[in-house]
Amino acid sequence: MVSDIRIATSLLEGSGRPVNGSVDLYLVFDLIVGVSPANLQGLDPKRAVAVVSTGRTPTGDMVSHVDKSYPNQVAMLSAIKALVRAEHTQSVDALRVTSALFGDTATANILLLGVAFQAGAMPLSAGAIERAIELNGVAVEVNTLAFRWGRMVVANPARVRALMPGRPGWAPHADRGDHRGADTNTNADADADAKGAARRRDAVDVLIAGVTDEPHSELARLLRFRIADLIDYQDLRYAKRYVRLVDYVGKTEQRVDPKSSALCEAVAANLYKLMACKDEYEVARLHLEAAGTPEIEERFGSGAKVSWNLQPPITKRFFGDRKLRLGPWFTPIMRGLRSGKRLRGTVLDPFGRTHIRGLERLLVVEYEAAIRGVMKKLDPASMAGPSTSSAFPTWSAAMRASSLQIWSAMEKRSPRRNSHCAQWSTIR
Repeated sequence: MVSDIRIATSLLEGSGRPVNGSVDLYLVFDLIVGVSPANLQGLDPKRAVAVVSTGRTPTGDMVSHVDKSYPNQVAMLSAIKALVRAEHTQSVDALRVTSALFGDTATANILLLGVAFQAGAMPLSAGAIERAIELNGVAVEVNTLAFRWGRMVVANPARVRALMPGRPGWAPHADRGDHRGADTNTNADADADAKGAARRRDAVDVLIAGVTDEPHSELARLLRFRIADLIDYQDLRYAKRYVRLVDYVGKTEQRVDPKSSALCEAVAANLYKLMACKDEYEVARLHLEAAGTPEIEERFGSGAKVSWNLQPPITKRFFGDRKLRLGPWFTPIMRGLRSGKRLRGTVLDPFGRTHIRGLERLLVVEYEAAIRGVMKKLDPASMAGPSTSSAFPTWSAAMRASSLQIWSAMEKRSPRRNSHCAQWSTIR
């Protein structure tokens, strides 16, 4: 979506689109949209100021076709800077900042608005903007905080950076990340949830400390969310399996090149994609988690009812691609599915016998074996050769495709995977 907003004290007439050189503030929430020639034509390097979010928002084409990669962010940002007052350009990964501060990215645009205000690029007062947020009536508290943290990005960037490695569940609603899938209404249950979340955080910290002694590093940031999510996805034992391979890759990479962590970070990101595939149990967990968040009640009222639009594989035979709308009556079944994760991968797993679920489990095993094979032959010469960190990610990314696309994706990935394995098997 692209919007042209004009602020004036009198009635404005003319086109709804900015004419050449008429833009004062170029507020870019999505880099790919921001570098569109149609949007750049309104910029003048003597007039326009750009405030840009560098966070990656994949396009629909990237989601549907896993071969598609995200364009070079540096090149896109440079293209914008060339057409604005570059010395006044503000750029920040608003998605990453809001995820660290609030546990999700819903307020990323409001945070970027705060950046623009603090940079002096908006002819409005802070009070007027916060009043507008209040009048809008949607998540007023968290949006106001996001606006203020956006101002902090400019006023005191060191303070914001210091918070980035913090646990991703931090939010203005007390320990919002501690209420995953909360559906209880008693103090005893709430206390139990809080204690369980505390134990999970402690377990995550211990596992991260075993991999890296730098808690503020990029690797620690990657691991913090993924380990916690794999514990919720299955259990602590499952998360330890993930950590074992990442730790093995990291230590092997450090022995070869003490300054490098690129391969370890790539494995941390891509092994997670394979291990956290969206099966029936995970879909139930995520839907219940979303239904239990305070924002639902805040936005739609205390009497809001939650429905789910689902397409269980068993219904495709009768309803085709049409999704079924399942109301509140389906909640107990969703809870049962969420609890059924204990059966995942066992002989009692009712969904585990399908071909797609067997393929998902096989992919994890093959990925682990392939990575271990690479690391056994890793040496300075191979580290200096073709990018080790990109050898396997595209293969594991096949699992990001939908179930209908996995078959064709795997056909495309298998030759590439075999090619990578053959390439690394020749390393001496």
